[in-house]
Amino acid sequence: MLTLFPLEELAKDAGIELQNPKEGFRGVTFAIIVNTPEEVDVVMEKVKEAGGKVLREPSDAFWGGRTSYFADPENNIWEVAWNPSAIFDERGAMIEF
Repeated sequence: MLTLFPLEELAKDAGIELQNPKEGFRGVTFAIIVNTPEEVDVVMEKVKEAGGKVLREPSDAFWGGRTSYFADPENNIWEVAWNPSAIFDERGAMIEF
C-alpha cells in the first residue's frame, strides 16, 4: 500500500530532523504492520538486538494504534505499527486503514 504523508509531519512523527536529503532523512519510510500492539514492542526488541538504531521507542499513537521507528544500516527509516482499524485481504495485504 502506498500512502502519502506531508514531509514535515512524517519527520515529526518519526522523531527526526529534516536535513539535506542526500545525507539524512530522504522523506520516505517503510512500514511493518503487525497484528497486535504487543508485537510492536517485540519487533523493536529484535531491532535493538540486531544493532538497529531506534529513533522512536514504542508508544501509543494519537490515532489509536501503537507505533515505533528505527533506521536500518543504510539509514532507511522504518515504522513498526499496529493499527486497530486496519483491514486485510485473504493474502494478508492491508487494503484499508
